[in-house]
Amino acid sequence: MPRVNSSGIIEKWAPYSGFALAQDAGSAIKGPGRIDLFMGAGPRAATAAGAAGKAVTYEVNGQPYEGYYSSPSAGAPLVLLIHDWDGLTDYEVKRSRMLAELGYAVFAMDLFGAGIRPDKIEDRRQHTGELYKDRARMRQLMLGAVDAARSVRRILDPAQPRPGPDRPDGR
Repeated sequence: MPRVNSSGIIEKWAPYSGFALAQDAGSAIKGPGRIDLFMGAGPRAATAAGAAGKAVTYEVNGQPYEGYYSSPSAGAPLVLLIHDWDGLTDYEVKRSRMLAELGYAVFAMDLFGAGIRPDKIEDRRQHTGELYKDRARMRQLMLGAVDAARSVRRILDPAQPRPGPDRPDGR
């Protein structure tokens, strides 16, 4: 569980031990043993909850993809994280959280598609090989993830700059 100082900065992570009752029927939390913890109220709670991250479903060319977004605070610089050949896994989520602890907002993109997490070497070769052979498709997927990151950021980090005369693309 994140430990946040009075300035809203995560200083360290501490183990959590307690009782949690899962009553949420939503679809954002997936997998066994995963829970959504209420962290309190106010800026310190917002920092802790943001660093904990959020699974994000988005589409590219009508196909579903599953990314992951975490941010320690509104206005944090954005890092785009690309997974390796086994897809977006707990490893990338862990790295996203580590970067959030350092003060960065992170969007971990998905280049394979929702639910596609190859575990056999031949499947990993196939999926990455398809991307390497079709660079235009890989570029579309990456740009789609960038668009998703921008959208998520505007929703979850309302203090982000909006498009204007000096920032026509909203960056």
